[in-house]
Amino acid sequence: MRHKWVNLILLTLVAGELVTGAYGLMSGNARNEIVLQIHSILGYSIIAVLAWKSALALYSLKRPARGRPRNVAIVLSILLLTALSIGVVWSTGGFWAVEGITGMSLHIYAGAAILPFIVWHAWAYTSRFRVGYSTERRDALRFGSTLAVGAGVWLIAENLIRAIPTAGADRRFTGSHERRSYEGNRFPTTSWLNDKPAQIDIAEWRLKIIENDGKTHKLSLLDIENDGTDLPYSEIEATLDCTGGWYSHQIWSGVMLSDLLENLEIDADGKTCIFHSVTGYTRRYASKDFDNLMLATRVGGDPLWHGHGAPLRLVAPGRRGYDWVKWIDEIRLTDSPAWLQPWLPLQ
Repeated sequence: MRHKWVNLILLTLVAGELVTGAYGLMSGNARNEIVLQIHSILGYSIIAVLAWKSALALYSLKRPARGRPRNVAIVLSILLLTALSIGVVWSTGGFWAVEGITGMSLHIYAGAAILPFIVWHAWAYTSRFRVGYSTERRDALRFGSTLAVGAGVWLIAENLIRAIPTAGADRRFTGSHERRSYEGNRFPTTSWLNDKPAQIDIAEWRLKIIENDGKTHKLSLLDIENDGTDLPYSEIEATLDCTGGWYSHQIWSGVMLSDLLENLEIDADGKTCIFHSVTGYTRRYASKDFDNLMLATRVGGDPLWHGHGAPLRLVAPGRRGYDWVKWIDEIRLTDSPAWLQPWLPLQ
């Protein structure tokens, strides 16, 4: 395989790996499982190319540099190998952490560290490609063969993981491992960007629901838990899937958002809903999602612990954990589109 095509194939594979990884990080819906499978296939394809790429990079160090920083290629190879190794160990070895940082998070951090080197790689090795050179049929076949090798290794690896079975056999399609399902408040306590508010005085706490014309409603925890009100108290089973690499099946109790809005005679058609936390954290949802969203006050039949969002948190089935807003104190309806927020929270 020619030197330049080794670089171009590696660049394409890594770019695809970053895109599918980012998409998988944001998706908790099983319909998007294929994206994570492609992510794994690309990873194994990179391993197939990396040995050849590393040999080329090491060989190039023996020659004059000619002004090109070839040592960056070595760093890129090391980072790629690190990210891929962590991913393989996480997939097969079950849940683990180093100094409180999960293997999944380390895999994500290593992938993010690759970004600047990919930018350099693209500039250094693709800017001089001739069109005729880059469209050679045999090189396209080589790229396809690389993907075929990656797919084959992925199939073999997945079958082995489940046949042995390894500790990673129970992982979810997102790569997350199960942690304390159906044990109520005993599942892990984590927050996006480490939000850690002070304990909330439940007697003083009120949930504000603000309509888009400014009209405001206030509810206490007793109101929400159906003490003297007509709010239907519901129970659902939903899976909290954290981007840190764990998931937990739980029974949640609370009020469905659509029931709450109907009880307050709020017309939510065509509106979006912004859930606001006491920490300032917010996430926005479209009206088409309202029937599936719960404002939970209990898990496993017990009142939520403070670390899990007491007195009120959002339960959003099919969404990743960062969309499950905790410590909610305000719900605001707006006419703004649901996409008007960062894909990943910045708060």
